Amino acid sequence: MKAKTFFWLILILVTTNICGCGFGGFSGGGSTTEQTNPTDTDTKISGVVSKGLFKDGYVKVYAVNPDRTRQEISIPEKEPIRINSFGNYSTHISSTKTFNGSYSGVVEIEATGTYTDEATAVDKTVTTEEPLRALIANPTDKMKVAVTPLTELAAQIATKGSGTLTADKVNSANALISDLFKVDIIATQPVALTGDEFLKSGTDQAQKDYTLALAAISQLAKNGKLSDVLTTLATDLADDGAMSAENAAAFQTALKEFLASDRNPTVVKDIRLTNLANAGGTTRTVKVTTTGEPPPGFSFGGFVVTVELPQGVTLKADFSGEAYQTLSGVVTTSATLPQGIYPMGNYIPPSDTARGRVTVGMVSGSFGIGELLTIKCDVPAGTPPPISDFKIVSFDAALYDPNNGGSTPSNDGPNGKFINATVTE
Repeated sequence: MKAKTFFWLILILVTTNICGCGFGGFSGGGSTTEQTNPTDTDTKISGVVSKGLFKDGYVKVYAVNPDRTRQEISIPEKEPIRINSFGNYSTHISSTKTFNGSYSGVVEIEATGTYTDEATAVDKTVTTEEPLRALIANPTDKMKVAVTPLTELAAQIATKGSGTLTADKVNSANALISDLFKVDIIATQPVALTGDEFLKSGTDQAQKDYTLALAAISQLAKNGKLSDVLTTLATDLADDGAMSAENAAAFQTALKEFLASDRNPTVVKDIRLTNLANAGGTTRTVKVTTTGEPPPGFSFGGFVVTVELPQGVTLKADFSGEAYQTLSGVVTTSATLPQGIYPMGNYIPPSDTARGRVTVGMVSGSFGIGELLTIKCDVPAGTPPPISDFKIVSFDAALYDPNNGGSTPSNDGPNGKFINATVTE
């Protein structure tokens, strides 16, 4: 290749890349009317629209500039994307508007349509004056994006006030609402509020929790407007990102009322058998730490520990089986334990007469003395409980004897247990 030809080729490539970044990752001046069919290089966005599930309606996708102006970018251009009778939608961002298969900037998914309201069991129409929105940042490849009242709440928080709308604001707002309502509001897809759907093996705990959270929002808005409920919550969260104890209690009361009503077709009747019992609250991580020393010739090789939680404190768990296991990330091992082992806690939720408990056990090789486990707890809104309210109710250690076939003699010595456990910050 001649030097001059090579120079012009490089110049064209560089110019193309620069021009492709004019509007949040693409040039607003280009037209894609010729590309009405998706290609393998498009960014694909699909998901569920629910307030219960939408029966029909339309979705539009916009690129949002930092100054909050926006431009429609879904395929086909200028045509709304249909929502089917199961609440599903699917669309694409043209590869001509993305760079290396991803879009750089804030994207808004806006939905309007009809749905069955959970609290009143009558059809209602979501008008174009009050669409539901979900904001995401830097979508790439294939993304599942739910559009619900909770994503609308996050959108209101991200766009509250004036100033530049950034990807960080969008991500922070989505994370805040996800933390408060104990479910990933973007990636988790709500399901139909039916007994059959809740019993399907493919319906996970997060989907059940999300669906019930939307029913609670509907219950809150039963005697008013959804927009008023969302405005109240957004105003509450505006200053410090924390929900007041009053608003958290109102949400939980609404969910309890719905679960106990004849409008609830599912087998879930108790808020304590969901991960929404502390919706609106915060999280707190505590540690189980060991002290002591194995006798000569032995090492610490296993344990079973049961921790009693303070009044009102809960753990995220899967409530679909007879024994409830904590979800991934709730119980994690410390660096002193063999890595690659992820214990799950057997969780007993609180009852009217007893506090919640979690039991964790592991036998694997040789452990170090010190930090053993971390437990991520959901705590109610308001003042968190003191660390002294977390109790070790039982602890059994296994001592590993490398010279005797790995036998596990008792942890009991002449002066008590060789190894003990406590709960610490």
